[in-house]
Amino acid sequence: MPTTNDSFSHHPVPIQTLPIITIQSTFSTVINEVYNGVIPSEDIWISCYDHSPSASRSSHSKVTVVLDEIDREKINLDTKEGDGSDLKMVEAAGLTNSYIVSLPSLSIPPVRLLTPVQEYADPERSNTRRPHSVTTFAVAEDKSQLTTGFLDGSVYLYAIHPLPSSTSSSTKKYATSASYEPPRATYTTHRQTLISSPSMLTPKAHKSTVTSLRFFPSSRVILSSSADFSVQIYPADSLSPSLTPNMPADKQSPRIPAVRSLIGHTRAVTSTAILGRGRSIMTTSTDAMIRTWDVSKGEQVPESVVRSAVGVNRMVFSEAAGDGGIETDGEEAKSSTSVLHGRLYCALQDGSFEVFQISPSTDDSRPKTLFRSIRSPHGALTAIAVSPSSSNKGGYLAVGTAGGVINIYKIPPQSSSAESDVLTQSLSNAILKFRRSDAAIEDVSFVTLPNERIGLVIATTDGLPWIAELDYPHDESQDPGSGEDNHTGKVSIYAELTGGDVDPVRAVAVLGSGPENQSGVEVWTAGDDGIVRRYLAY
Repeated sequence: MPTTNDSFSHHPVPIQTLPIITIQSTFSTVINEVYNGVIPSEDIWISCYDHSPSASRSSHSKVTVVLDEIDREKINLDTKEGDGSDLKMVEAAGLTNSYIVSLPSLSIPPVRLLTPVQEYADPERSNTRRPHSVTTFAVAEDKSQLTTGFLDGSVYLYAIHPLPSSTSSSTKKYATSASYEPPRATYTTHRQTLISSPSMLTPKAHKSTVTSLRFFPSSRVILSSSADFSVQIYPADSLSPSLTPNMPADKQSPRIPAVRSLIGHTRAVTSTAILGRGRSIMTTSTDAMIRTWDVSKGEQVPESVVRSAVGVNRMVFSEAAGDGGIETDGEEAKSSTSVLHGRLYCALQDGSFEVFQISPSTDDSRPKTLFRSIRSPHGALTAIAVSPSSSNKGGYLAVGTAGGVINIYKIPPQSSSAESDVLTQSLSNAILKFRRSDAAIEDVSFVTLPNERIGLVIATTDGLPWIAELDYPHDESQDPGSGEDNHTGKVSIYAELTGGDVDPVRAVAVLGSGPENQSGVEVWTAGDDGIVRRYLAY
């Protein structure tokens, strides 16, 4: 029988505290205006914080943005005043419209500042005086469409405006997100409104907060869940090309009713997973029930319902691929068979996480508990992610807490023998623990960085999303929680994701991976200001 294990206190790994670099949200616009001669120069502010328990420190500086006196195609960024006199800010080489900041006096090594290359700001939903909070979103795998879910239960579907194949020309130097702004029709005639039923007095997708959105692998079907206890399935076909940007702006955007309504949970549905090509889905809820649904029938698979220890905040399904590898929640298997197996990782309300084994449908398909951790001293688990992995090396698990601490665990390869014992040994001790502040972790997603390094994109309630670079212990022969120096991993800041004005960020998404993706790896974020931002990680 699986046992509860002290994955938070046996052989404790120290919590690493990383600094925070914040910058004026409009700094890229200032640089653009100086470069184009709109203004001769202007100051921007940069603040750095170190919230280490031993000694909290901060530094605040002003940087003057001005054209170089000799090379008029170059912008100089000169530290002007403040207590960070050794602060340096320069352009990042090899990545358009990104910058590097360092501050030796606060022990801050060079850190990237990534600016959004594109923003989706629906005027109706992102008015600064009355913004509508985006609680979740999803980007189609083919990058054709974007769907956003809101605090009020609304769900919208937008066409994604493609980026140019190259942004390196001089006409786009020091560009801002406005340089690639989607056409106005994106938010009018080309916006589709998802509704649960045409007969509703106030047509919306859900009656309460939208908690999860996912595209099926086809990129033409959407799965949504909500705090109203329901799960909905919607068609997501692109609008006809005949609907051009020249159509009247006051023309009502199309309303798309649900084709399936899945009812069974008795509390808020918190998370969903699409299995394989989408013949089956799984849902979790604060009612502590984990349910599997037959999509074609629109009903539960009775023999697959299982109860978790307590209510589930988030979950991720890792499918065991045919070659023994893992395909994560966002990388559905391309196999044509519906016989699936893998592991389900659940972040629970009491601060613990639980792992279930999902067996092929030819066996007893009820999920079986493999492992449950003890409760985190840092509050409820609010985010969870599993890394992609090779066929025989396993992967990594990341869990985020309401107290701002993130734990990283090594996951062994999926196997049929002694599954529970292997997981217990691996998940009983975190190999990395880190934080930046006490702000709650809202979402996490693994990302592949240059040279096959592993990163983690992190969304927080302080509105300062960032990408961590993870350096794991490499010696697998000893206990990663033994405390020996060569088993203590290190975390650094790969990049700060700028552009927001400290509004809480609720969700992140990562698209593309590895050198075969010529357009680079994209990171998307969304939050309480109602804006979805698109970044190029490299």
